[in-house]
Amino acid sequence: MLSMENQTKPLSELRQRVEKLVRSNNGKPLNITSMSPEEIQQMLHELQVHQIELEIQNEELHRAQDGLDAARIRYFELYDLAPVGYLTLCNNGRIKEANLTAGTLLCSAKERLVNKLLTQFIHTEDQDLYYLYRKQNFEIGTPNECELRLVKQDGTIFWAHLTATALPQQTGITEFRVVLNDITDRKWAEEQLKAAKENLERRVEQRTLELQEAQAKYLHSEKLAALGKLSGSIAHEINNPLLGIQFFLNGLQERALLKDEDKTLLAEAISECRRVKDLMRNLREFDRPGSSRKALMDLHQALDSILLLQKTLFSELNIKLVRDFAVQLPKIMVVPTQIKQVLINLLINATDACQQHSGIIKISTRQEGDRVAVAIKDNGIGIKPEAIESIFQPFYSTKPDVIGTGLGLSVSYGIIKQHQGEIQVKSQPGKGATFTVSLPITG
Repeated sequence: MLSMENQTKPLSELRQRVEKLVRSNNGKPLNITSMSPEEIQQMLHELQVHQIELEIQNEELHRAQDGLDAARIRYFELYDLAPVGYLTLCNNGRIKEANLTAGTLLCSAKERLVNKLLTQFIHTEDQDLYYLYRKQNFEIGTPNECELRLVKQDGTIFWAHLTATALPQQTGITEFRVVLNDITDRKWAEEQLKAAKENLERRVEQRTLELQEAQAKYLHSEKLAALGKLSGSIAHEINNPLLGIQFFLNGLQERALLKDEDKTLLAEAISECRRVKDLMRNLREFDRPGSSRKALMDLHQALDSILLLQKTLFSELNIKLVRDFAVQLPKIMVVPTQIKQVLINLLINATDACQQHSGIIKISTRQEGDRVAVAIKDNGIGIKPEAIESIFQPFYSTKPDVIGTGLGLSVSYGIIKQHQGEIQVKSQPGKGATFTVSLPITG
Protein backbone atom coordinates (compact mmCIF):
# COMPACT_ATOMS: atom_id res chain seq x y z
CA MET A 1 0.00 0.00 0.00
CA LEU A 2 1.36 3.46 -0.99
CA SER A 3 2.00 5.97 1.73
CA MET A 4 0.24 9.32 1.66
CA GLU A 5 3.48 11.03 0.66
CA ASN A 6 4.05 8.65 -2.29
CA GLN A 7 0.43 9.01 -3.36
CA THR A 8 0.58 12.82 -3.33
CA LYS A 9 3.79 13.15 -5.44
CA PRO A 10 2.42 11.76 -8.79
CA LEU A 11 -0.72 13.84 -8.34
CA SER A 12 1.36 17.00 -7.95
CA GLU A 13 3.44 16.23 -11.03
CA LEU A 14 0.36 15.53 -13.09
CA ARG A 15 -1.22 18.78 -11.94
CA GLN A 16 1.89 20.70 -12.97
CA ARG A 17 1.85 19.19 -16.45
CA VAL A 18 -1.85 20.00 -16.91
CA GLU A 19 -1.32 23.62 -15.78
CA LYS A 20 1.60 23.94 -18.24
CA LEU A 21 -0.54 22.73 -21.10
CA VAL A 22 -3.36 25.10 -20.14
CA ARG A 23 -0.96 28.07 -20.07
CA SER A 24 0.51 27.12 -23.39
CA ASN A 25 -3.04 27.12 -24.81
CA ASN A 26 -3.81 30.59 -23.41
CA GLY A 27 -6.44 29.22 -21.07
CA LYS A 28 -8.49 27.58 -23.81
CA PRO A 29 -9.66 23.98 -23.53
CA LEU A 30 -7.04 21.49 -24.54
CA ASN A 31 -7.13 20.43 -28.08
CA ILE A 32 -6.46 16.75 -27.96
CA THR A 33 -6.13 16.70 -31.74
CA SER A 34 -3.01 18.80 -31.43
CA MET A 35 -1.45 16.18 -29.12
CA SER A 36 0.44 13.24 -30.42
CA PRO A 37 -0.94 9.76 -29.84
CA GLU A 38 1.91 8.99 -27.45
CA GLU A 39 1.12 12.06 -25.36
CA ILE A 40 -2.58 11.21 -25.21
CA GLN A 41 -1.79 7.62 -24.27
CA GLN A 42 0.61 8.78 -21.56
CA MET A 43 -1.94 11.20 -20.11
CA LEU A 44 -4.68 8.57 -20.09
CA HIS A 45 -2.39 6.13 -18.32
CA GLU A 46 -1.48 8.67 -15.67
CA LEU A 47 -5.15 9.57 -15.16
CA GLN A 48 -6.05 5.90 -14.70
CA VAL A 49 -3.25 5.38 -12.22
CA HIS A 50 -4.32 8.49 -10.33
CA GLN A 51 -7.94 7.28 -10.30
CA ILE A 52 -6.86 3.95 -8.82
CA GLU A 53 -4.75 5.69 -6.21
CA LEU A 54 -7.70 7.91 -5.26
CA GLU A 55 -9.94 4.87 -4.90
CA ILE A 56 -7.36 3.13 -2.68
CA GLN A 57 -6.96 6.27 -0.59
CA ASN A 58 -10.73 6.62 -0.24
CA GLU A 59 -11.01 2.99 0.87
CA GLU A 60 -8.30 3.53 3.47
CA LEU A 61 -10.05 6.63 4.73
CA HIS A 62 -13.27 4.62 5.12
CA ARG A 63 -11.42 1.92 7.05
CA ALA A 64 -9.78 4.54 9.26
CA GLN A 65 -13.19 6.11 9.92
CA ASP A 66 -14.67 2.69 10.78
CA GLY A 67 -11.78 2.02 13.15
CA LEU A 68 -12.25 5.43 14.76
CA ASP A 69 -15.98 4.78 15.22
CA ALA A 70 -15.25 1.36 16.75
CA ALA A 71 -12.70 2.96 19.10
CA ARG A 72 -15.27 5.56 20.13
CA ILE A 73 -17.82 2.80 20.90
CA ARG A 74 -15.22 0.80 22.77
CA TYR A 75 -14.20 3.89 24.75
CA PHE A 76 -17.87 4.55 25.56
CA GLU A 77 -18.36 0.98 26.77
CA LEU A 78 -15.15 0.88 28.80
CA TYR A 79 -15.29 4.39 30.23
CA ASP A 80 -18.84 5.70 30.32
CA LEU A 81 -20.54 2.35 30.94
CA ALA A 82 -17.93 1.05 33.38
CA PRO A 83 -19.36 -0.55 36.58
CA VAL A 84 -17.48 2.07 38.60
CA GLY A 85 -17.45 5.83 38.48
CA TYR A 86 -14.49 7.63 36.92
CA LEU A 87 -13.63 11.22 37.78
CA THR A 88 -10.76 13.36 36.62
CA LEU A 89 -9.99 16.07 39.15
CA CYS A 90 -7.94 19.21 38.71
CA ASN A 91 -5.38 19.98 41.38
CA ASN A 92 -7.88 22.36 43.01
CA GLY A 93 -10.36 19.51 43.49
CA ARG A 94 -12.76 20.48 40.70
CA ILE A 95 -14.20 17.82 38.43
CA LYS A 96 -12.72 18.04 34.94
CA GLU A 97 -14.33 14.94 33.48
CA ALA A 98 -16.78 12.26 34.61
CA ASN A 99 -18.27 9.11 33.15
CA LEU A 100 -21.95 8.17 33.06
CA THR A 101 -21.61 5.85 36.08
CA ALA A 102 -20.22 8.70 38.19
CA GLY A 103 -23.18 10.82 37.13
CA THR A 104 -25.57 8.01 38.06
CA LEU A 105 -23.91 7.53 41.47
CA LEU A 106 -24.15 11.26 42.23
CA CYS A 107 -27.64 11.52 40.70
CA SER A 108 -26.56 14.13 38.14
CA ALA A 109 -25.86 14.35 34.41
CA LYS A 110 -22.14 13.91 33.84
CA GLU A 111 -21.92 17.23 31.97
CA ARG A 112 -23.29 19.06 35.01
CA LEU A 113 -20.56 17.58 37.21
CA VAL A 114 -17.83 19.36 35.27
CA ASN A 115 -16.22 22.29 37.16
CA LYS A 116 -17.95 21.36 40.41
CA LEU A 117 -15.89 20.76 43.53
CA LEU A 118 -16.00 17.17 44.71
CA THR A 119 -16.30 18.51 48.28
CA GLN A 120 -19.87 19.54 47.38
CA PHE A 121 -20.75 15.85 47.45
CA ILE A 122 -18.78 14.89 50.61
CA HIS A 123 -20.87 14.33 53.76
CA THR A 124 -20.44 17.10 56.33
CA GLU A 125 -19.07 14.75 58.98
CA ASP A 126 -16.47 13.34 56.53
CA GLN A 127 -15.09 16.65 55.23
CA ASP A 128 -12.02 16.50 57.50
CA LEU A 129 -11.34 12.94 56.41
CA TYR A 130 -11.49 13.97 52.72
CA TYR A 131 -9.19 16.92 53.38
CA LEU A 132 -6.53 14.60 54.82
CA TYR A 133 -7.11 12.18 51.95
CA ARG A 134 -6.46 14.88 49.31
CA LYS A 135 -3.36 15.99 51.16
CA GLN A 136 -2.02 12.42 51.10
CA ASN A 137 -2.72 12.17 47.36
CA PHE A 138 -0.32 15.06 46.70
CA GLU A 139 2.34 13.58 48.98
CA ILE A 140 2.53 9.85 48.23
CA GLY A 141 2.03 9.81 44.45
CA THR A 142 0.73 6.21 44.41
CA PRO A 143 -2.87 4.95 44.29
CA ASN A 144 -4.49 5.95 47.56
CA GLU A 145 -7.74 4.56 48.97
CA CYS A 146 -10.39 5.99 51.25
CA GLU A 147 -13.92 5.15 52.44
CA LEU A 148 -16.36 7.93 53.25
CA ARG A 149 -19.94 9.03 52.81
CA LEU A 150 -21.13 10.95 49.76
CA VAL A 151 -24.37 12.88 49.31
CA LYS A 152 -26.20 12.59 46.00
CA GLN A 153 -27.80 15.54 44.25
CA ASP A 154 -31.18 14.46 45.66
CA GLY A 155 -29.82 14.31 49.23
CA THR A 156 -29.44 10.53 49.45
CA ILE A 157 -26.40 9.42 51.46
CA PHE A 158 -24.29 6.45 50.39
CA TRP A 159 -20.95 4.95 51.31
CA ALA A 160 -18.22 5.18 48.68
CA HIS A 161 -14.77 3.69 48.19
CA LEU A 162 -12.37 6.16 46.50
CA THR A 163 -9.10 5.21 44.78
CA ALA A 164 -7.14 8.25 43.57
CA THR A 165 -4.06 8.19 41.33
CA ALA A 166 -1.94 11.28 40.65
CA LEU A 167 -1.35 12.13 36.95
CA PRO A 168 1.42 14.75 36.58
CA GLN A 169 0.96 16.84 33.40
CA GLN A 170 3.61 18.41 31.14
CA THR A 171 2.41 21.81 32.29
CA GLY A 172 3.51 20.89 35.83
CA ILE A 173 -0.08 20.77 37.08
CA THR A 174 -1.14 17.49 38.71
CA GLU A 175 -4.49 15.94 37.88
CA PHE A 176 -6.07 13.02 39.68
CA ARG A 177 -7.95 10.04 38.31
CA VAL A 178 -10.49 8.90 40.90
CA VAL A 179 -12.26 5.54 40.82
CA LEU A 180 -15.61 5.67 42.66
CA ASN A 181 -17.34 2.55 44.06
CA ASP A 182 -20.69 2.38 45.87
CA ILE A 183 -20.07 0.18 48.95
CA THR A 184 -23.33 0.91 50.79
CA ASP A 185 -24.45 -2.73 50.64
CA ARG A 186 -21.09 -3.92 51.91
CA LYS A 187 -21.16 -1.43 54.78
CA TRP A 188 -24.69 -2.53 55.67
CA ALA A 189 -23.57 -6.16 55.61
CA GLU A 190 -20.59 -5.30 57.84
CA GLU A 191 -22.89 -3.56 60.32
CA GLN A 192 -25.24 -6.53 60.32
CA LEU A 193 -22.32 -8.90 60.78
CA LYS A 194 -20.96 -6.78 63.62
CA ALA A 195 -24.36 -6.68 65.33
CA ALA A 196 -24.78 -10.43 64.84
CA LYS A 197 -21.32 -11.05 66.28
CA GLU A 198 -22.03 -8.88 69.33
CA ASN A 199 -25.39 -10.58 69.80
CA LEU A 200 -23.77 -14.00 69.50
CA GLU A 201 -21.09 -13.04 72.03
CA ARG A 202 -23.78 -11.85 74.44
CA ARG A 203 -25.76 -15.05 73.98
CA VAL A 204 -22.65 -17.19 74.44
CA GLU A 205 -21.74 -15.23 77.57
CA GLN A 206 -25.29 -15.52 78.89
CA ARG A 207 -25.42 -19.22 78.10
CA THR A 208 -22.04 -19.73 79.74
CA LEU A 209 -23.28 -18.03 82.90
CA GLU A 210 -26.44 -20.14 82.82
CA LEU A 211 -24.38 -23.31 82.45
CA GLN A 212 -22.06 -22.26 85.27
CA GLU A 213 -25.07 -21.51 87.47
CA ALA A 214 -26.69 -24.82 86.54
CA GLN A 215 -23.45 -26.65 87.28
CA ALA A 216 -23.15 -24.93 90.65
CA LYS A 217 -26.76 -25.84 91.49
CA TYR A 218 -26.20 -29.40 90.37
CA LEU A 219 -23.07 -29.74 92.50
CA HIS A 220 -24.90 -28.21 95.43
CA SER A 221 -27.81 -30.61 94.97
CA GLU A 222 -25.42 -33.57 94.75
CA LYS A 223 -23.72 -32.41 97.91
CA LEU A 224 -27.08 -32.04 99.67
CA ALA A 225 -28.18 -35.50 98.53
CA ALA A 226 -24.99 -37.16 99.80
CA LEU A 227 -25.15 -35.25 103.04
CA GLY A 228 -28.83 -36.14 103.41
CA LYS A 229 -28.02 -39.85 103.47
CA LEU A 230 -25.22 -39.32 105.97
CA SER A 231 -27.25 -37.01 108.21
CA GLY A 232 -30.21 -39.42 108.29
CA SER A 233 -27.92 -42.24 109.44
CA ILE A 234 -26.28 -40.04 112.08
CA ALA A 235 -29.65 -38.78 113.36
CA HIS A 236 -30.95 -42.33 113.74
CA GLU A 237 -27.85 -43.43 115.71
CA ILE A 238 -27.97 -40.45 118.05
CA ASN A 239 -31.73 -40.31 118.57
CA ASN A 240 -32.03 -43.67 120.32
CA PRO A 241 -29.62 -42.96 123.22
CA LEU A 242 -30.77 -39.34 123.32
CA LEU A 243 -34.38 -40.39 123.98
CA GLY A 244 -33.20 -42.58 126.84
CA ILE A 245 -31.16 -39.74 128.36
CA GLN A 246 -34.04 -37.30 128.00
CA PHE A 247 -36.51 -39.81 129.55
CA PHE A 248 -34.16 -40.32 132.51
CA LEU A 249 -33.65 -36.57 133.02
CA ASN A 250 -37.41 -35.88 132.86
CA GLY A 251 -38.03 -38.57 135.46
CA LEU A 252 -35.29 -37.20 137.66
CA GLN A 253 -36.77 -33.70 137.37
CA GLU A 254 -40.20 -34.97 138.47
CA ARG A 255 -39.14 -37.21 141.34
CA ALA A 256 -35.79 -36.13 142.77
CA LEU A 257 -35.45 -33.60 145.53
CA LEU A 258 -32.75 -31.30 144.29
CA LYS A 259 -31.22 -28.07 145.36
CA ASP A 260 -32.11 -24.99 143.35
CA GLU A 261 -28.68 -24.97 141.72
CA ASP A 262 -29.05 -28.62 140.71
CA LYS A 263 -32.56 -27.98 139.42
CA THR A 264 -31.18 -25.22 137.23
CA LEU A 265 -28.46 -27.51 135.90
CA LEU A 266 -31.00 -30.27 135.28
CA ALA A 267 -33.33 -27.89 133.42
CA GLU A 268 -30.38 -26.74 131.31
CA ALA A 269 -29.48 -30.35 130.54
CA ILE A 270 -33.08 -31.11 129.47
CA SER A 271 -33.08 -27.95 127.33
CA GLU A 272 -29.88 -29.05 125.63
CA CYS A 273 -31.39 -32.47 125.00
CA ARG A 274 -34.30 -30.80 123.28
CA ARG A 275 -31.93 -28.68 121.23
CA VAL A 276 -30.03 -31.80 120.15
CA LYS A 277 -33.35 -33.46 119.36
CA ASP A 278 -34.37 -30.51 117.18
CA LEU A 279 -30.98 -30.67 115.49
CA MET A 280 -31.48 -34.36 114.76
CA ARG A 281 -34.92 -33.64 113.32
CA ASN A 282 -33.36 -31.06 111.02
CA LEU A 283 -30.76 -33.62 110.01
CA ARG A 284 -33.46 -36.15 109.13
CA GLU A 285 -35.34 -33.59 107.10
CA PHE A 286 -32.18 -32.26 105.48
CA ASP A 287 -32.60 -32.28 101.66
CA ARG A 288 -35.76 -34.34 102.29
CA PRO A 289 -38.25 -31.68 103.32
CA GLY A 290 -40.89 -34.32 103.97
CA SER A 291 -43.60 -36.27 102.30
CA SER A 292 -46.48 -34.08 103.42
CA ARG A 293 -49.17 -33.45 100.86
CA LYS A 294 -49.46 -30.12 99.13
CA ALA A 295 -52.43 -27.86 99.77
CA LEU A 296 -53.53 -24.34 98.88
CA MET A 297 -51.99 -21.84 101.28
CA ASP A 298 -52.77 -18.18 101.81
CA LEU A 299 -49.30 -16.65 102.04
CA HIS A 300 -50.53 -13.47 103.75
CA GLN A 301 -52.41 -15.48 106.37
CA ALA A 302 -49.35 -17.63 107.01
CA LEU A 303 -47.17 -14.56 107.43
CA ASP A 304 -49.66 -12.95 109.81
CA SER A 305 -49.70 -16.05 112.05
CA ILE A 306 -45.89 -16.23 112.09
CA LEU A 307 -45.53 -12.53 112.83
CA LEU A 308 -48.05 -12.80 115.66
CA LEU A 309 -45.76 -15.30 117.37
CA GLN A 310 -42.76 -13.01 116.80
CA LYS A 311 -44.52 -9.86 118.02
CA THR A 312 -43.20 -10.09 121.58
CA LEU A 313 -39.65 -10.79 120.44
CA PHE A 314 -39.72 -7.81 118.07
CA SER A 315 -40.95 -5.60 120.90
CA GLU A 316 -38.20 -6.75 123.28
CA LEU A 317 -35.49 -6.14 120.68
CA ASN A 318 -37.03 -2.81 119.61
CA ILE A 319 -37.37 -4.03 116.03
CA LYS A 320 -39.82 -2.19 113.80
CA LEU A 321 -41.85 -4.34 111.39
CA VAL A 322 -42.96 -2.95 108.02
CA ARG A 323 -45.55 -4.78 105.91
CA ASP A 324 -45.69 -4.17 102.15
CA PHE A 325 -48.17 -6.80 101.07
CA ALA A 326 -49.70 -7.01 97.60
CA VAL A 327 -53.35 -5.96 97.46
CA GLN A 328 -54.32 -9.33 96.04
CA LEU A 329 -52.21 -12.47 96.08
CA PRO A 330 -53.37 -15.85 94.79
CA LYS A 331 -53.13 -18.89 97.01
CA ILE A 332 -50.23 -21.21 96.24
CA MET A 333 -50.05 -25.00 96.10
CA VAL A 334 -47.36 -25.95 98.64
CA VAL A 335 -46.67 -28.03 101.73
CA PRO A 336 -47.76 -25.36 104.26
CA THR A 337 -45.65 -26.57 107.21
CA GLN A 338 -42.49 -26.59 105.12
CA ILE A 339 -43.01 -23.11 103.67
CA LYS A 340 -43.77 -21.78 107.16
CA GLN A 341 -40.51 -23.34 108.34
CA VAL A 342 -38.64 -21.44 105.60
CA LEU A 343 -40.31 -18.14 106.49
CA ILE A 344 -39.57 -18.64 110.20
CA ASN A 345 -35.90 -19.39 109.44
CA LEU A 346 -35.58 -16.23 107.35
CA LEU A 347 -37.32 -14.11 110.02
CA ILE A 348 -35.04 -15.54 112.73
CA ASN A 349 -31.97 -14.69 110.64
CA ALA A 350 -33.25 -11.14 110.04
CA THR A 351 -33.95 -10.73 113.77
CA ASP A 352 -30.47 -11.98 114.71
CA ALA A 353 -28.90 -9.54 112.22
CA CYS A 354 -30.73 -6.59 113.86
CA GLN A 355 -29.96 -7.42 117.52
CA GLN A 356 -27.00 -5.06 117.81
CA HIS A 357 -29.18 -1.98 117.29
CA SER A 358 -32.79 -0.99 116.80
CA GLY A 359 -33.57 -2.55 113.46
CA ILE A 360 -36.21 -2.53 110.75
CA ILE A 361 -37.55 -5.65 109.07
CA LYS A 362 -39.61 -5.18 105.94
CA ILE A 363 -41.72 -7.97 104.47
CA SER A 364 -42.94 -7.53 100.87
CA THR A 365 -45.11 -9.75 98.70
CA ARG A 366 -45.91 -9.56 95.00
CA GLN A 367 -47.10 -11.63 92.06
CA GLU A 368 -44.70 -12.17 89.15
CA GLY A 369 -46.61 -13.84 86.32
CA ASP A 370 -47.32 -17.42 87.35
CA ARG A 371 -45.26 -17.10 90.54
CA VAL A 372 -45.49 -15.30 93.86
CA ALA A 373 -42.55 -13.80 95.70
CA VAL A 374 -41.95 -12.81 99.31
CA ALA A 375 -38.96 -10.68 100.28
CA ILE A 376 -37.67 -10.29 103.84
CA LYS A 377 -35.35 -7.31 104.18
CA ASP A 378 -33.44 -6.14 107.24
CA ASN A 379 -31.09 -3.25 107.94
CA GLY A 380 -28.75 -5.33 110.07
CA ILE A 381 -25.05 -6.10 109.82
CA GLY A 382 -25.30 -7.60 106.34
CA ILE A 383 -23.27 -10.42 104.79
CA LYS A 384 -19.74 -10.23 103.45
CA PRO A 385 -19.46 -10.78 99.66
CA GLU A 386 -17.20 -13.81 100.09
CA ALA A 387 -19.77 -15.41 102.41
CA ILE A 388 -22.82 -15.05 100.14
CA GLU A 389 -21.79 -17.98 97.94
CA SER A 390 -21.54 -20.28 100.98
CA ILE A 391 -24.56 -19.36 103.09
CA PHE A 392 -26.69 -22.17 101.61
CA GLN A 393 -23.98 -24.75 102.26
CA PRO A 394 -24.73 -27.23 105.07
CA PHE A 395 -23.31 -26.32 108.50
CA TYR A 396 -22.12 -22.93 107.24
CA SER A 397 -23.17 -20.07 109.51
CA THR A 398 -22.21 -16.44 110.01
CA LYS A 399 -23.54 -16.60 113.56
CA PRO A 400 -21.58 -17.62 116.67
CA ASP A 401 -21.47 -21.38 117.30
CA VAL A 402 -23.73 -21.14 120.35
CA ILE A 403 -26.46 -19.44 118.32
CA GLY A 404 -26.64 -21.20 114.97
CA THR A 405 -26.17 -24.72 113.61
CA GLY A 406 -25.68 -23.76 110.00
CA LEU A 407 -28.63 -25.88 108.83
CA GLY A 408 -31.44 -23.31 108.68
CA LEU A 409 -30.68 -21.88 105.23
CA SER A 410 -29.58 -25.25 103.85
CA VAL A 411 -32.86 -26.86 104.89
CA SER A 412 -34.77 -23.84 103.55
CA TYR A 413 -32.89 -24.10 100.24
CA GLY A 414 -33.82 -27.77 99.95
CA ILE A 415 -37.48 -27.08 100.70
CA ILE A 416 -37.75 -24.31 98.11
CA LYS A 417 -36.02 -26.45 95.47
CA GLN A 418 -38.48 -29.29 96.19
CA HIS A 419 -41.24 -26.80 95.36
CA GLN A 420 -39.52 -25.78 92.04
CA GLY A 421 -38.90 -22.38 93.54
CA GLU A 422 -35.95 -20.01 93.91
CA ILE A 423 -34.33 -18.36 96.91
CA GLN A 424 -31.99 -15.42 96.35
CA VAL A 425 -30.02 -13.06 98.58
CA LYS A 426 -28.69 -9.55 98.13
CA SER A 427 -26.55 -7.93 100.80
CA GLN A 428 -23.83 -5.40 101.57
CA PRO A 429 -21.85 -5.35 104.79
CA GLY A 430 -23.37 -2.84 107.20
CA LYS A 431 -26.44 -2.27 105.00
CA GLY A 432 -28.53 -5.31 105.77
CA ALA A 433 -29.70 -8.19 103.60
CA THR A 434 -32.73 -9.13 101.50
CA PHE A 435 -33.82 -12.76 101.06
CA THR A 436 -36.37 -13.31 98.28
CA VAL A 437 -38.35 -16.54 97.91
CA SER A 438 -40.15 -17.17 94.63
CA LEU A 439 -42.67 -20.02 94.32
CA PRO A 440 -44.90 -21.25 91.48
CA ILE A 441 -48.62 -20.66 92.10
CA THR A 442 -49.71 -24.07 90.86
CA GLY A 443 -46.93 -25.94 92.62
